Amino acid sequence: MQHRLRVASICVLMLGLPLGTTFAQIPPVQAPPFCSASAGAPAPDAATPNLNAGMDAFASKNYLVAYSHLHPLAERGDPAAQRGLGFLLMQSCGPTGNRVLAVSWIGKAAAAGDIPASAALGRMYMNGDYVTQDDATAFTWLMQAAKGGDADAQTDLAVLYSEGRGVALDRFQGIAWSVRAAEQGAPLALVNVARSYAAGLALPKDNLRAMFWMVAALQRATPLQRNQLATSFNTIARQISRDDARRMAADAQKWSPGPGSMDDVLKDAIKRRDQGDAPVNPTQPRPAPARVPLDRSKRAT
Repeated sequence: MQHRLRVASICVLMLGLPLGTTFAQIPPVQAPPFCSASAGAPAPDAATPNLNAGMDAFASKNYLVAYSHLHPLAERGDPAAQRGLGFLLMQSCGPTGNRVLAVSWIGKAAAAGDIPASAALGRMYMNGDYVTQDDATAFTWLMQAAKGGDADAQTDLAVLYSEGRGVALDRFQGIAWSVRAAEQGAPLALVNVARSYAAGLALPKDNLRAMFWMVAALQRATPLQRNQLATSFNTIARQISRDDARRMAADAQKWSPGPGSMDDVLKDAIKRRDQGDAPVNPTQPRPAPARVPLDRSKRAT
């Protein structure tokens, strides 16, 4: 028990928190409350609607003004406005707050190629939020967003591949997409890498590397995510010495995300795949995967 507390203290220090802070004491991020501007007559469209004005008004929680700018542009087919209007309605914001309609607008934006909308729609289908849960549909939208460089979509796509949800099980692809997201600093993608090293799935079992990548993830995670990752961190910490934990934490602090910053991980995954560790179900059809190249210059997006 004392060993675990010491290792946890090492990680807390690396995160820039006061000594003695525990994961349970880190305050969770509170979800923003739903706005209450969903009643009343529809706001009139702005005489000269402007996308930036609409987005700025949304960010400032001036929802009626946001609706007046985004609605006419969305009706004219602007994908960014359609996405913005969908997010506005998703919160029951605006004079006609309606989540069914929100999904429709987000879907229109995604169909037009809007990357953030594709990522959001994929996540909805992956989790069954406001739509019928459907991993295959989630895969389609997440792949579109992942190819467009969205780190959150790449992280979610990695989960689908690693768990064989909506696509044939392919742990190598799970790591490859996790690497692509992690090179952008996505904390949950870094967690995927850490857990894979800890479990010896798709990557060689290596608790030191697992600790390195878990600390790198925690440094970039939200307070809520840190709380949720406490168990995983402690599980890895129990497998190594205090000195090794301190060394890995110090090394992780020096690491910076960027194209090519995880080449060693990708090479480990390729080696493990070639050894037959990444099973693929040949009877389950799937779209052709987008292979992540070793050439870091080609992995910038």
